[in-house]
Amino acid sequence: MGGSSLQLLLTFFLFLLCMKPALGNYWGVEDANLGCKEHERQALIKIKEDLIDDYGHLSSWSTKVGREDCCKWRGVNCSNQTSHVIQLNLSISDVEPLRGVAV
Repeated sequence: MGGSSLQLLLTFFLFLLCMKPALGNYWGVEDANLGCKEHERQALIKIKEDLIDDYGHLSSWSTKVGREDCCKWRGVNCSNQTSHVIQLNLSISDVEPLRGVAV
């Protein structure tokens, strides 16, 4: 009898672990963690202000309504678990070099 009770308890525990994300969103617990952190967004905006972006590669880095989630900005990668910025890719490798200019 003790073995089946332990198995039932473990099954219930695993069920709760699997349901945690869904229950968190249902109760509004995780909504505050969606999107980038405000202080990180402000730091990225400051970085953008200090750079020269002639080609508009950082045009998605905006404070406009609907575009303030820096995790969705070009070149910004965030953690799926914490929403912290974990990587920046500021390369411009997708830009063709100017003709006649050695790279």
